[in-house]
Amino acid sequence: MALSISNVPVLTGEVADRFVKEAEYNAKHLAGSKYDANAQAQCMSIVERSRRFRKL
Repeated sequence: MALSISNVPVLTGEVADRFVKEAEYNAKHLAGSKYDANAQAQCMSIVERSRRFRKL
């Protein structure tokens, strides 16, 4: 039995403009702000350990 394809909602007008402005603000001001260099190094060490574990 085939499932019907549902419509994907599309933002238009003021809602679309507000969404784009908020997305640009978040990308500029909030992206990466939670992680300092130390936290990033810790994350990368976890990734490297997991890669070594998968190779075994």
